[in-house]
Amino acid sequence: MNRNLRQVKRLEGTVEIPVSYKTALRIVIPALFAEGVTTINPFPKCSAAEDLIRFIQNTFEGSLERTGSTVSIKGYGSFTAGELPSEIDVGSDSEILMHLLPLYLRRGGRFTCGKSVATPRFDSFIKQIDKMGFYVEKEETEEKLIVKVTPASPDSVHIVLAEADEALKTALLYSMLNVSGNSRIIEPTPLPEDSETILRKFKAPITSFRKGEAAAEDDDNAVENSAEDNELMRRIRKLQAKKEASSGEKPSRTIQIAETVRLKAAEFNLSGDPACAAPFLLAGLLVNHSEITVKSIEGSATSGIFAALRRMGALFNSERVKDRNAFDCLSTPVKLVSRKISGELTSDCGELLPFVAVAAAYAEGQTVIRNADFLRKGDRDIIAITLQNLKKMGTKVGEIEDGFVIEGAREHDGAEFDTGGAATVGMAFAVAALKNKGESVIKGAEAVDALFPDFFHRLDSLVKEDKPVSSETIV
Repeated sequence: MNRNLRQVKRLEGTVEIPVSYKTALRIVIPALFAEGVTTINPFPKCSAAEDLIRFIQNTFEGSLERTGSTVSIKGYGSFTAGELPSEIDVGSDSEILMHLLPLYLRRGGRFTCGKSVATPRFDSFIKQIDKMGFYVEKEETEEKLIVKVTPASPDSVHIVLAEADEALKTALLYSMLNVSGNSRIIEPTPLPEDSETILRKFKAPITSFRKGEAAAEDDDNAVENSAEDNELMRRIRKLQAKKEASSGEKPSRTIQIAETVRLKAAEFNLSGDPACAAPFLLAGLLVNHSEITVKSIEGSATSGIFAALRRMGALFNSERVKDRNAFDCLSTPVKLVSRKISGELTSDCGELLPFVAVAAAYAEGQTVIRNADFLRKGDRDIIAITLQNLKKMGTKVGEIEDGFVIEGAREHDGAEFDTGGAATVGMAFAVAALKNKGESVIKGAEAVDALFPDFFHRLDSLVKEDKPVSSETIV
């Protein structure tokens, strides 16, 4: 499916964004092993979320119920419950495999998958858990990949992440829940703590500290943090990062995982997905005379993609949502400037770096993005797809060993962009299409619909002109 878009003069309005599928996935899979019933409200409404629900209902019969916008997962109570299915077909969903397999390491099982799940990230994960003392074998047929897990529970494990890859870190973190002793993960480049936060809510005994900080005390009060506490910790980490930068010290973070007997069910109330907020905030920055407010974005306006865009000159007006780990954000046009994005800021942006790349195409000067190798490790090479699309609209770009360089310009032409199956790429270049002269086409727009079904309709609702901004073409 293609989407045809054209240049617009002004965007204005307020946008309510959907909750994060990525967060929901990170809750649903551990919930299957928890004691009790975990609830998620609201649950995402997109095709990826529907596929996840069908997979759970077909594979873990009776575990998931949906009532209105709420999904409930009845857990099996342990990592070794006899009732857990031992033969699992995950199809071609590499994300489900990377989340589910590590939680089977103590019990054992057999996973049947499409060959496309054998990504560089998955291969790296298998090598890492082999070094940790777990037993996993891969067998390939003409059409399938079969992964066999032999039950194991090694003693204390200490590993250093070789690369700043959040998805890989999450899989290794899940693996360590099945270690019989105490374990540590050292992050040379600190990554977002989303997975740790979710597991702490399941009462997993996880603490973390940065270089120069004392290890956190293991007490019950440390598990449940309020939104105010979370914001305070983010500010402390930001100050620590500045101190490290001025001293020349290389930042690092240590995650400590104590032996985990079982997880406890929890209640999760989700806010809006930062990936779905990013295109609207970027559009507010780039399209002249615009004013866009995005409501209830999960997380902090001082981290990730928002921190990167602020560094390039964005003057977001943000306000915390009372009693929630979320914020509202107002975006208006500004002259962007080039910056070097690297290290912790790159890893914090994660898979939202295509939005930074599009912003850089209109920024004054040369933007350098480094330490982005992880974008090549998944189902698709996000760096290659992003640079191909930038070249199509006339942007000067260049690849370097661990990232890319973008030469900014004030104006670009419309072009035929291709999502490459990545929703974030599709949304980022939809914003470019609104800014560029003439008309543009987004090929493979169904990738966007899989994450954010009415994204293009929301764009249309912000256009202050008689004609709609986009139209759909079935191909």
